[in-house]
Amino acid sequence: MEKDPSVGRVGLKKSKKFEEFLRQNNFYRRTAYGVLAVWSASVGIAGVKNLSNEESVIYDEEALAYIDDINDQALEGSIALGDGTMIDTQLVAEPSALLTPTTLELTPAQKLGLEIDPRIESAMTGMEELTVEGYNQFLNSIDSSPIEYSSQFREFNQDLISSLVEQKQSEIFNLHLTVAYANDQPGFGSEMLGNFNVLNMVKSMALRGEGINTQCCGINWMIGRAANTYQTAPLNAKLNHNPPYDGIATGVEIEANEQASITSDQYVEAGYLSIAVLDTQELLGRKPLSEILQGHGEMRDRIIDEWNATHSPNERLGVRDDFDFPESELFRYYVQQFLDRHPEIIGQKPLARLP
Repeated sequence: MEKDPSVGRVGLKKSKKFEEFLRQNNFYRRTAYGVLAVWSASVGIAGVKNLSNEESVIYDEEALAYIDDINDQALEGSIALGDGTMIDTQLVAEPSALLTPTTLELTPAQKLGLEIDPRIESAMTGMEELTVEGYNQFLNSIDSSPIEYSSQFREFNQDLISSLVEQKQSEIFNLHLTVAYANDQPGFGSEMLGNFNVLNMVKSMALRGEGINTQCCGINWMIGRAANTYQTAPLNAKLNHNPPYDGIATGVEIEANEQASITSDQYVEAGYLSIAVLDTQELLGRKPLSEILQGHGEMRDRIIDEWNATHSPNERLGVRDDFDFPESELFRYYVQQFLDRHPEIIGQKPLARLP
């Protein structure tokens, strides 16, 4: 018997797949019986959510077949499927009881199937407001003056670091966060006090590896707490900030003590910077963003186990959780949305005038 699409019978089969199902199918009817019923005619799957007790369930075509084969009326009790699964049943609603179909309001993270801290997701929504006018204003606001100071340190000087980090063609732009604040006074710390001092941040990074058998660290760009962008090394300088990818990657450090502390304005600034750098490096539009715009954490997660298993203790890498895959993927989503709206900005190489 073919199921009447306007009548939904509920198979109360507990499943962890319900939220995944909701992300993939955004059509539902709210019934007079307080049940959220979801249909996907294309794949023959349906699910329900009891609004009174928040119990999420899902049932499939096989369950519907059992129900429909028995009768076309309201059912009570349970039905045993061939695999021994017991499915409680009830009639969701007659056509007259159905309200107007409504579209579920899914967030971009839900659409992408990402589990992400709500604070981070909320802050990133500011990237919905990326505009061409904002992009041009960003380009005119970049402060390159810190290079004069940072170049005295080997870790920020492309010529001095070249004996330690191979200067290959740029392939990836890396997203980092500083994990601490560079204050005017008393300096580098876990609390935000006063203003961002870019020179303090440069010095702290450059001297971090002093006295041990490592060189750490340098970065091309910094975004402070007020969402101002500073250039701290040449555009294509390959520095030590994300081994073993240092020879092909440039990057930015966003000032924050944790991912959830990054503000909407900082994400917007980082979005504009990522676009400008990748466009100037002639990477934008040639490859998917997932290959050329990546987070520190997501890149480290891919290689840490294999790397540490094949390297000596003093060469082993530590875990990084700044811009793991979910945060990086949502960031890329907003960047791509902007590029889809304004493909005309690609190919301008806007940072070619900078060192």
